[in-house]
Order: sequence, then C-alpha cells, then structure tokens
Amino acid sequence: MLLVGVLSILGSSARAAAGEPEGAAPEAPAALERDPASTIPAAVYGAPASQAEPPDSSRDDYGERTVVVKTRDDEPENEDRSTSVVTRKQFARRLPRSSPDALRYEPGVFIQQTAHGQGSPYIRGHTGQQVAFLFDGVRMNNSLYRQGPNQYVFTVDVRTIERYEIVRGPASTRYGSDAVGGAIVATPVRPSMVEGERAVEVHPRALLRHSGADQEYGGRAQFDLSYKGTLGFFGGFGYRDVGQLRSGGRIIAPETGEPWNFSLHHNDGGAQWPEPKMQHGTGFREFAWDSRVEWAVNEDLSLSLNYYDYRQFDVPRADKCPAPTAPRNECYVFDEQFRTLVYAALDSVRGPAFAETARARLSFQRAHERWRVDTDYPFNGQLAPPGLKRPFDNTGRDDVNTAGAMLELRTKRFRLTDDVGVQAHYGADGYLDFVESKAWQRFFDTGQVVERSRGQHLPGNYFTGGAWTQLRFDIHERLLLRGGGRFAHAAARAEGDPESNSLDVDARWSSFVGETGVHVKAQEWLTFDLGANQGFRAPNLSDLTARRPTGPGFQVENAELKPERSTSFEVGVRVAHERISLTAHAFHTRTRDVIQRGVLPCDELGGCSGQQFALKPVNLRGPSINQGADGLLHLRFGYGFALRSTVSYVWTEGPDSLAPLVIDDDLRTPLSKTPPLNGSNELMWSVPDIDVTLGGGVRWAALQDRLSPQDLEDFRIPLGGTPGFVAVDLWASYQLWKPFVLLSLVLENLGDAPYRYHGSSINGPGRSLNVMLEIGY
Repeated sequence: MLLVGVLSILGSSARAAAGEPEGAAPEAPAALERDPASTIPAAVYGAPASQAEPPDSSRDDYGERTVVVKTRDDEPENEDRSTSVVTRKQFARRLPRSSPDALRYEPGVFIQQTAHGQGSPYIRGHTGQQVAFLFDGVRMNNSLYRQGPNQYVFTVDVRTIERYEIVRGPASTRYGSDAVGGAIVATPVRPSMVEGERAVEVHPRALLRHSGADQEYGGRAQFDLSYKGTLGFFGGFGYRDVGQLRSGGRIIAPETGEPWNFSLHHNDGGAQWPEPKMQHGTGFREFAWDSRVEWAVNEDLSLSLNYYDYRQFDVPRADKCPAPTAPRNECYVFDEQFRTLVYAALDSVRGPAFAETARARLSFQRAHERWRVDTDYPFNGQLAPPGLKRPFDNTGRDDVNTAGAMLELRTKRFRLTDDVGVQAHYGADGYLDFVESKAWQRFFDTGQVVERSRGQHLPGNYFTGGAWTQLRFDIHERLLLRGGGRFAHAAARAEGDPESNSLDVDARWSSFVGETGVHVKAQEWLTFDLGANQGFRAPNLSDLTARRPTGPGFQVENAELKPERSTSFEVGVRVAHERISLTAHAFHTRTRDVIQRGVLPCDELGGCSGQQFALKPVNLRGPSINQGADGLLHLRFGYGFALRSTVSYVWTEGPDSLAPLVIDDDLRTPLSKTPPLNGSNELMWSVPDIDVTLGGGVRWAALQDRLSPQDLEDFRIPLGGTPGFVAVDLWASYQLWKPFVLLSLVLENLGDAPYRYHGSSINGPGRSLNVMLEIGY
C-alpha cells in the first residue's frame, strides 16, 4: 500500500506540474479497457469486453508519446523479439484440450506428451527446465521441474487464460533463470468492469464440452460481476472426466515398415491391446476453480486479489504403464497433481517519469504431487496373475511451497534530441521454494507401510531471483536500438540422507546475462531485426537430488552441477500490412554446460527399480547447438477470408551424453527429442452479419530420424525415428440468439490418421467430434 500511495502522490504531482488541475479527470487508461474485438464468440472463454475503443497512448507537453499500452489482444508485449500470441478467440475456434494443446499452431513450438493428461511445449528445441513459464507476471517454474519434457504447463486451466505470448530464444534478461530457450507468458481473464444501467452488472455463463476420441465430458460455470465499473469479480469452477484415448491406429516404424508396438518391449512377452486404436494408460479427472477481485482505485491504478486452483487425479504416465522391463500390470500413476496460486497485484499507468507504468506482485503457490507405482493396475480390464503380481507397491509425494515477489517499472520516453528518445524498463524479482519429499512402501500380505529414509528428492530450499534493466533508443523513427542485462542469483540447500548415501547440497551461483538488438524500420510496414540474447539456468533440486524413474531409465542425483548458459544470434524480418502480416527469423544458439543425463551401470546402484539403466545428470563438455528458422504468415483476403501458416525447423548437435561420465570431445550427436520440420495451415471464413465462423486447419510434421543415443534407447521412439504425418481439422461456430448461446464444433483428425508427436508416449487422437456449448448472457 505504501507503493500505491507513493505512485498516486507522484502521479498527481507530475500532472499538476504539467498544468493539469489535480482534481481533473485524466483520459481513460488503456490498461483498464478491453479490446472491442474480443466480444467475438470467444468472449465466452472469459468476460465480455467493453465497447469503447481505448487510446494507445497519452502525450506530454511536446506531443511526444509517453505511455505505450497494447490495446489489441494479439499484439505481443515483447514487440522487439521473435514472438507470437494466441488468444481466447483462437481457443474458442480450436477447442484445445489443455494449455499445451492451445500452443500447437504457434511457430517454433512443438508439443510432446508423456501422458494424455500431460504436455510439454518445446521452443526451438528446448523444453521443461529450459523454458520459463509466467502467469500474470508470476514465475511458475519451481525447483522440482525435472529435466526434459514435464507436465506443469498442463496444470493451468486454459479456460482462465486471455492469451499466451511465446517468446522464442533466450529471455533471461527479463524472465530470469530457466529462460534458456524462451518463455511462455500467460495473461488471465479479468473482470469486464462494465458500467451499465444498473449499479451491479452480472453475467453468468455455463460451458459444456464433449470430445469423442477420449470420451471427455466436462463443463464450467463462471460469473462476471461489476459494481459501478470500479469493482469487479471474475471466477468459476469446472470439472471434466477423460477416458482412454482412441488413436487413428498404430504408427509405422520407418526402419521395419511394420506397425510399431512398444508393448513388445515388455518382459512378459508383449501384451497386445484388444483394440489396436485404444491406448492403455490414458485418461484422468480434473477439477479447477478460480476467482479474481479487482478494484479500479482510480483511472490510473488497479488492485486485484487472485486465486487459482487446479487439481488433477489418476493420471497414468503412459511410458511407465508399464515400464519396458516391468510386468504388464505395473503402472506409474500420478494420484494427485495439484497447483494452487494466490497473489496480490498492482497495475498502474501514467505515474511519475521514472515509473510511468508499474506492475507489482506478491505471490504464494503450492505444487503438490502424489504418485504410486501400482503393481496391480488393470491391463485390458484384467488384474495381474498371481505369479506376476508383486507383493508390494511404492508411493510418495513431493510438495513445493513458493513465496515470491516481483516489481516491474517502465519510465516515460525521455527525448534526448529532436530525433532521439530513450525509455527504460527495469525491475527485480525473487522466489523462495520450500521442498518436502517422502516415499513409502506398502506390503499387501501384512498391510504394513514402511516409510523410506528419503523421497524422490531431498527436502530443502531453493532461491532464484535478480535485478534487470532494458533500454530502448529510438532514432529518427526508423532505427531502434535495444540493450539490457540482469544480475541473476540462485542458491540451493538440501540435507543429505546417510542411509541412502545421499550427499548434502549447499551451492550458490551468480551470473550476469545480457541482450542487445538493432531494428531498422525500412518502411512503415517493413522492419528488419538483428539481435543477440543470453539465457541462464542454475541447477535445481531435481537435478541435484532426484532419484526417480524417467524416460528409458532411472535417474540418480548429481550434487556438483554447474549452471547452463546460452547465447543466441538472430536475424529476421517483420511485415505489418493491412493485408499481410509476416514474421520470419533465423537463429543460432550455443549453450555451454548443458545438463543432460549420462549412463551408469545399474549394478553400481544395486538395481534401477525395474528400469533398463541408471541416468545421472552431467554437464556436457563442449557447446550444444540449436539452429534453424521459424515463421508466421497471415493473409487477409477480404470478404471474411483469412489464411494463417506457420513453419518451424531446428537442427541440434551436442556432445554425446550416453558415453557414461567420460565424454569424448570429438563425438557429437543430435540432442534428445529434437523436433522435426513441422508447421500448420489454417483457412478461416467469418461472416459477422450472421455470426458464423467456418474454417479448417492442417497440422503436419516431417520424419525425424536424426536421433540422439538416448533416443535410440527410448522405446517411445519407433525404430528408424518418428514418421511424419498430416492431420486435418475442421471447425465451425454459430452464435444463436446473440449473445446467449454459442455452439462450437471441431472435427479433429478428419482422415483418422495414425500419428505421434516426436518423443511422445502416446499417439494423437483419432477422428473425433469435439463439441462445446456455451450458454449465458
């Protein structure tokens, strides 16, 4: 509240100094308005928008633009970087199953799925720990994010999201540790704050959804309330029950030309599914609820209190259901996957010169996992035969409680000369994790439960944070120079466990990362980009202390890891024309001390818990390289027709991580699970007069046969690599009795093609009719 008072007083003083009476009402702030376009059918995903067109800036005494506030929901906040934005209008058209699924049509993004209830976005070949994830400015990454693909983006309910912005390439200057490959920035739906004829405006809405391929049934009830346009509430609750996923059939292994049946790896001789298209180890249940109370203190300042809760139950991990060398009735299941986020937010515009816009967040979040290795999991509806059933099962839980704070400020544009201006963007953040981890073994014959000396991780705490600044110099309205840097610090501490020979962890890392760029505006509609950006990722407690099944093996800890550091060089072009929008960038990223898993013999550990071999995180000697290009083309033909196309390619190379812990400097291989050449095409036709939208999309990927040594040992990847595919989707939406009823239909995978995103444990959905009905006012 002290910050609120200071900004308000300084803002009033600044206006008075400019000759504006202190009691005068300033112009409506763009930050508190809504995009009129967002009332198109997708408004059902959130609150209806204001009909007023907000201004894009305010001006000082010289007519200079001082506050630049985005008014279109599809314009990126990081406008000088290689970015793209996906909005709730697109969510309503495509009907994504989850937050990762909502990103499939974005350039540079490739979605891997270890389970039907999980999904991990790759950005230019990086995923998981190497991609920063933020929700309304709050860092979501925690110290138990595991290496490689993970499930945590899935734990954000897409129905609460206004838009996602994807930042491609290292972004640690602004977003801190983990943004080695890029960042995903989520903006939640806010109350509409509509001032109507009544003092209290209430807009309830119900959403009902069904998907055919996995027999999903679910829904959501939500409410948007506004009191005199100054106090608002938006919130809701939802549930869905998802069954086993039916695919288009088995994919063909390129090396053999035969259908790929990963169950042949099982040690009981290879169990067969009764129906080749039905996928064992899929399905889950989830609850989600949220609330946001927002107060427009005045036209320049808003405060909000926010609560988001996601709870997922009974999620089998498909690649461990069963594991390759385990009995067919053994399955690794996430009984509980919860995320709770509570935070207070301050957003201010038109403040003093040094903080013309301001954002502050105080947050607390809790990530909870409860898992079990079920030794009697039904397989084809049958329990384990007595001779194959183990006499015990293993259970555990991992909890991370995180306290965080963030402050972000932007100055006015200072005019250095008639043709040169400068603006600064700066801030600081800090997040402290408290980790608990436990594990038990339960014996069926006696009912005895024995607690193990340690869980999958060692209990401890972890801090990450820093201070940063970015400067933008504009010259003659044609040239923009940008530069910035961050001082980053991370610290990890965990108490060892003598019984399991787990060592203490007490480590600290500090680093400076920077960025620079040149942007030439050759024409009003044409801009050329040249930039260099750095990323930084300190080892987290998963790297330093984890013992858990993962991919093809069993991971053990390494308490002596060093941070990863990446530098990326990028060149590109942007076109912003009435009929054509284009972004195309080529990049070359070099990452030092990449943390990947090297192989250890199982006999060194006394066994690998049923896995094929042990994997230990190591820093690879020598640089790893990710290079390629990605682009987005948007054509608007008129008469309601539009075409949107994306293409992405990344080529990777690094030291061989499977050459146990002695790495051959001369042996270089592709990095694990590198996405193939892939892209998408969408053709849309919108008829506003009759509230109909029709369209179709094509998702495609080429064969990926550049495999790392890990990939060659990973039974999820067919012999010879993952085959290419083409999947066609059709969609339609119709607004009945506007704005009371919206019907959206998607015919997914029209050709019932069998396909798999490279590195996934499951095949994509087969032909499926997905329906969403939204009713409200």
